[in-house]
Amino acid sequence: SAYSPIFNSAGEPVAVAAVDMSVPGILRAIFNYLLIIVFSIFGITAVAMTLYYSQVERKIIKPIRTLRKRTAEMIDNIEREKKIDIKIKTGDEIEELANAVVQMDGDLREYISKLSAVTAEKERIGAELNVASRIQAAMLPRIFPPFPDKKEFDLHAAMMPAKEVGGDFYDFYMVDDDHIALVMADVSGKGIPAALFMVISKVLIKTSVQAGLSPAETLAKVNSQLLDGNDTGMFVTVWLAVIDIRTGKGVAANAGHEHPALMKGGKSYEMIKYKHSPAVSTIEDIDYSEHGFDLEPGDSIFVYTDGVTEATNEQTE
Repeated sequence: SAYSPIFNSAGEPVAVAAVDMSVPGILRAIFNYLLIIVFSIFGITAVAMTLYYSQVERKIIKPIRTLRKRTAEMIDNIEREKKIDIKIKTGDEIEELANAVVQMDGDLREYISKLSAVTAEKERIGAELNVASRIQAAMLPRIFPPFPDKKEFDLHAAMMPAKEVGGDFYDFYMVDDDHIALVMADVSGKGIPAALFMVISKVLIKTSVQAGLSPAETLAKVNSQLLDGNDTGMFVTVWLAVIDIRTGKGVAANAGHEHPALMKGGKSYEMIKYKHSPAVSTIEDIDYSEHGFDLEPGDSIFVYTDGVTEATNEQTE
């Protein structure tokens, strides 16, 4: 309730104005006003959220779903030789990501194509190397005992190349009924080039020895033959010996090869060390030196390549 006097022009009170209002009505009006405000806020918020979600759905969620789906189909598309198709126009990082995925699909196809070609080429080379390995192994004597009718000596040899094919080789053959030639050699390098050089060296050495040349003469002749047109700079170390199986006397020439080991009378092996001659196919007009040795009953000689001396175990020992 509120009361207020009313004054005339002379300043004298002539009346009283009174007002009486209902408090519950006022509170009800305030509540209704606040209720309108709250519902208005909720309505505006709902509309704003709907619009925002619509934008997020259109520009983020839907493009990401499309990107995930197309990415999941990428492998199947590659197998079907069908390029991935992603149409996303958002003008932001998601569109850049979609373009990157399309680029990755193209790069992946190109990589797989190149990888398939490289794999096919490797398989072809592997097959050729396998054939070359068998051919190379077939060129070396592999039947033991090699001369069943020769009771004066025993002989055995083996080769285990580090790669499919290599440059190491051995050889032995009867020069005549009383003399046997032994060859142990190592071509520089590995792989097909070394194998080809090995074949040439092996044939040239055998041809010269069977023509009656001594070990030193043989290496000198082969050295000259291999140097002719040898633009690759390849060379071969050779230990070549001819042994008279009647007397046990041998003559050897060593062209930069490993020292042989000799066992006398069934005891232990000892290295036979002497000054080497240069490797074959390194210097022109070399006079190779020879070394004589004697093998008596029970003696044994062991020759090898650096594959033995350079081999290591798991502890690099």
